[in-house]
Amino acid sequence: MHKEIAYLSAKIKGPLSFPFILQGSDEAGRGPLAGPVVASTVSLLVDSPDSMKKVAKVLTRWKGHGVNDSKKLSSMKRRAILSRFGIRKFNYTQQETGPLCLDGVGEGTIYSLPVINDVQAQFKIVSKSASYIDLNNILNASLCAMWESGADLHQNGNNGVWYFDGNRVPKLDQRGHSSLSSAGQRFKLVSVIRGDSQMLLIGLASIIAKEYRDFVMSQFANLYPEYGLEKHAGYPTLAHREALKCFGPSPIHRRTFKGVSDL
Repeated sequence: MHKEIAYLSAKIKGPLSFPFILQGSDEAGRGPLAGPVVASTVSLLVDSPDSMKKVAKVLTRWKGHGVNDSKKLSSMKRRAILSRFGIRKFNYTQQETGPLCLDGVGEGTIYSLPVINDVQAQFKIVSKSASYIDLNNILNASLCAMWESGADLHQNGNNGVWYFDGNRVPKLDQRGHSSLSSAGQRFKLVSVIRGDSQMLLIGLASIIAKEYRDFVMSQFANLYPEYGLEKHAGYPTLAHREALKCFGPSPIHRRTFKGVSDL
């Protein structure tokens, strides 16, 4: 049995109320010295008790596509997996508020995944900028991005279980917007250590977040070519640290991170 489903008996007391939501979130980019942290949530809508068997078949299909922890997959493999879900292109235009989708998958929009066995699936991407990270710290930025990426998926669902990769779930002060508090009443929030390698929902979210962030950093590399961002995506490689010493931080560097703050 898939762990997303097995966890239900342990986390939900009493009968399920349908339509029921199963969703998982992950982030990419907690460790870099530059660029945003990106989160994605993938959500399934279970419309009846009989649909739970269909959900199991959907997850089995996803496993067959190769869905796993993004860190265990090459970029070529991640892109091949996403193409199986119809995700073949990312795009954005840089504005003061952050990337905005133009032609292709971008931020802030709810997208539908291919329907399998009549089970509806959605996902969304949200990022938090380097300046937001500096103001709120990377943990709160990551949790807030994950929350915002999933709080408004499947609005017709009565309740659900929402799995987060790691050992923490968002708290009210990390959600950022009181208008999202109603979404918190719909979900049982569950943290899952190494969830990206244990649950397919979280695994797919991790792949989407990772590939989208890599795309964003490749675009930033065109704006700030002196840092070699297309090679390391902002992570603290030797080449990146040497470039920082030579050129100083750019507007997308995280000023509170060691390696930037001590320049």
